[in-house]
Amino acid sequence: MNQDEKRTVDALRRAAEEWAVPPSLEPDAMMERLSALAPVAPRRPRRRRWMAAAAAVLAVALGLGAVIGLADPLGLVAVPGEDTPAAPTEPIVFGEAETVRAASSYDEVAACFAAYRERIEAERAEAAEGARAGLFGLDLSASAGGGDDVVMESAAEADTAAIAGGDTDFSGTNVRTEGVDEADVVKTDGTHLYVLADSGRRIAIVSAEEGALETVGSIEAAEGRSIVEFYLEGGRLFAVTTTAWYEADEAPESTELVTFDLSDPSHPVEAGSLAQSGAYRTSRFVDGHLYLFSLFFPSGDPERGDPVALAPTVNGRALDCDDIFLPADDEADGFLVVTAVDADDPTEATAQKGLLHCSGELYVGAEGIYIYEDNYRGKNSATDIVRLAYGAGTVTAGAQATVRGTVNDSFSIDEYDGHLRVVTTIYGEQGQTTNGLFVLDGAMEEVGSIVGLAEGETVRSARFMGDVGYFVTFRQIDPLFTVDLSDPAAPEVVGELKIPGFSAYLHPYGEHRLLGIGWDAGPEGTGAAKLTMFDTADPADVREAATCVLEGVWTVGALDDYRAALVEPERNLIGFSGFGEKRGSAPLEDDAYQPVVESGEYYYLFSYDEEEGFVQGMEALLADGEGSPVRGVRIGEVLYAASGVAIESFSLQGGDPIAALEL
Repeated sequence: MNQDEKRTVDALRRAAEEWAVPPSLEPDAMMERLSALAPVAPRRPRRRRWMAAAAAVLAVALGLGAVIGLADPLGLVAVPGEDTPAAPTEPIVFGEAETVRAASSYDEVAACFAAYRERIEAERAEAAEGARAGLFGLDLSASAGGGDDVVMESAAEADTAAIAGGDTDFSGTNVRTEGVDEADVVKTDGTHLYVLADSGRRIAIVSAEEGALETVGSIEAAEGRSIVEFYLEGGRLFAVTTTAWYEADEAPESTELVTFDLSDPSHPVEAGSLAQSGAYRTSRFVDGHLYLFSLFFPSGDPERGDPVALAPTVNGRALDCDDIFLPADDEADGFLVVTAVDADDPTEATAQKGLLHCSGELYVGAEGIYIYEDNYRGKNSATDIVRLAYGAGTVTAGAQATVRGTVNDSFSIDEYDGHLRVVTTIYGEQGQTTNGLFVLDGAMEEVGSIVGLAEGETVRSARFMGDVGYFVTFRQIDPLFTVDLSDPAAPEVVGELKIPGFSAYLHPYGEHRLLGIGWDAGPEGTGAAKLTMFDTADPADVREAATCVLEGVWTVGALDDYRAALVEPERNLIGFSGFGEKRGSAPLEDDAYQPVVESGEYYYLFSYDEEEGFVQGMEALLADGEGSPVRGVRIGEVLYAASGVAIESFSLQGGDPIAALEL
């Protein structure tokens, strides 16, 4: 089994061990739901190539086969011929902005849902006919899209991440945008650690003084609720909770923000709550306001004009129709619900909006909220982007546009100086790829672009730093492209560096340095984890200053979730966890030795030296976290590695263990 296969199997195993299977996901229940649900993901389907239920099943099987190195695992796909019928398409319009429009009545909202259902029913009937033909050996390419544009998006989001720690002597959460805080599963105020434990049932409050660990209190989830993540701000803890999985079949999904006063951390006191419809999506904390996002899908067939049945609610009150934003194609099957909450009054929303038919990814810049989602049109890929303006507890409608290609993650989309820069991979008719960069102005009109980059490769990471952008593509060699964005109307590639492997995460590391975390690569594919330090003193001539390959490490927590990276350039500190195996030997009698393999989650600390390159300061095998995410937190000169099961402390000077505590 090679490193790619190990990485995939391990990720699947750990995910399976972490979660119990709810009744709604048992095989019989899933079969019943699949027969009733629409086979198409909730995108803007009118502009996207239609898909069939049978084709979707085949795409999943083929996608899994590709991950573990199998081609056509079901042996069912016919080879497309010259007579393959083309999927229905509409003219593609890129780079032209359109204003986001508010609804004038609930009837207008209901009409979007009706239009979606009508189209899905027509596609389902057409797909069923195509599936029957395909299963009897005829061509499946019309319903499967020719198998050439199925894209698996990275689970890991990010962009201009920064450490939210300020001048205090402890680390903060690694965030996407400087000044925009994010919730997490582990936080510290410099004296205590707050750790999400028991699969979301409670937050453990642990005293942490010079490495010593003692549980002093906890915050329990309400009955039927699970805590997802939380914030620490101004002596208060803001917990985001959602409907517990075991209640999913009994109660509608909802998201709730519950605030606790931490004047006495050993006795937290609830200070208020706010609830909104839908499953929790994400949140941000900016300038004293918390912005909460959830996905809400109305059930049944709501009657036209009935806001209670159709519209999402905030604190039990349905959104007004003029607080609901309509999609460009007038079709929808759900809402992205957005609320703004003043941290000083966490029981009322200062703004509440519903964006119809957006289930895509989110990037929150300093001034705009961007919702981006794949939208396959004709024989090429595309991404729709909706912009909402926000600030001081308000959320207002902006504009929307479409760019060519698909966005890897939120590091590939960046707001700066009134413009949005987007890096995409463009998938063609026969599965061929190129890459592009597009610049949109504040009104979402395209003002500049670069296309045709790195043919045959795909974007794996990106980082924008002011007027300069860096992005990495990969097939086997890692080209790191440098783009001059000082003139938004004329972006220009000014440098290209090719090295084996690729960096899946990029992070600024002091002046003229860019840290890359990713994978080594060879003729047989990607291998062990790899650190790279790039010298960016001359953007037109970026150089590889140092590398370090971590043999035997095939998963890295920071590549699954950028919040898991502990990067403090000012302290010359790089920390992350990785799952893998270490080979050694144990003594036997007569001076003999036997081989020993220790598999598990390790925590690594590195520093960087201009002469020596990466210097490893710690490699510690952690207690079995049972699949819980690991966070490294620094308080003073102590490193705390925390998961939902245990906390372990280590000296930053030498990495010696200090204490351990089971949660």
